[in-house]
Amino acid sequence: MKRLHIGVLFLILSVGCVDEIDFPVREASELMNIAGQFTDSLEEQEIIVLKAAPVRQGGPIFGQPVVGATVYVESESGEIFPFTEEIDGFYRTIAKGEPGQSYRAVVKTPDGLMYQSTYQQIPTIESDFDVTPQKYATRELTSDNAITDGLKVGLFLSANLESQGEKTNNLYRVVGEYDFWEWEGAMDLNPRHCYPKEYPDYGQVTLFSGIDEPGAKIDHELFFSTKPDHRFSFNYCFHVIQHTINRESFLYWDKVAKLANQDIGLFDPPLGKVRGNMRNAEDLSEEVLGNFTVSAVKEKRFFANSLTLEIEVFPLCLDPTRTELHDYCRNCLKIANSTLVKPDYFP
Repeated sequence: MKRLHIGVLFLILSVGCVDEIDFPVREASELMNIAGQFTDSLEEQEIIVLKAAPVRQGGPIFGQPVVGATVYVESESGEIFPFTEEIDGFYRTIAKGEPGQSYRAVVKTPDGLMYQSTYQQIPTIESDFDVTPQKYATRELTSDNAITDGLKVGLFLSANLESQGEKTNNLYRVVGEYDFWEWEGAMDLNPRHCYPKEYPDYGQVTLFSGIDEPGAKIDHELFFSTKPDHRFSFNYCFHVIQHTINRESFLYWDKVAKLANQDIGLFDPPLGKVRGNMRNAEDLSEEVLGNFTVSAVKEKRFFANSLTLEIEVFPLCLDPTRTELHDYCRNCLKIANSTLVKPDYFP
């Protein structure tokens, strides 16, 4: 499965120094921003090479793509995994690493500069986890300072953050997928089904470490929430991906999580506050943003629907509160990342 697609939607882990950089905004546009991942799962790996944008106004920072770079991942034993530029500044390959082996990212820019990360070893130990989807009540403050009662669908995590006597550091991501039915009216006796995929945890960082948690355990802790709406009319699949990372990576992302908010993407420079493990190989004094990390991946699927969640929602195309039929009800392929092919794991 393509877990986190098109750049900012997949996991970018980073390791190394957690150094503060106090640079002037006017100089920020000259800073390189290189971010990427390499996992032990055969999937699309991605490295993004940008010049960091100096100002963020009303949206995420992507910066200026660096086009025509030579990008690859290199193992400590000398094996090379070349990346191909599919979109300006976005370099990808289908590959996997091996647990216990060490890898680094290497980027050679068209003007002859070389950037690289330190070697990082894919962890060999993974801990187990379980997730319970359920509804929960909320109380929210409105814009006019009134408190209203609400309802959300949450994912509650239970995890043993220790395996074979070794405490683990884990980062979690969520990918959603659901069954959507077209329906154009009473004469539509054979509606098509689409299966859209979405990335609802964009810009959020959720991580836990066995070193920090009492007893190295998490017991039914809320770590993700979403609105109870038409997506849960039929079956909704939560793909929960656990990335096991090293302690340096955990500390980096813990700091990023404290700085970031839901408007910032994982590829955005963390507003000049932290840097990762990317360096100019020939000029260590150059300030370089971005991070490269390897991880061991474990994925599980958890299904929920309006019946199992005990919530009342209407399918989008049968919602009595709507006065007009939505375009998706005539052609569900207009939904982003949608397909007519039913995944074999769907009920």
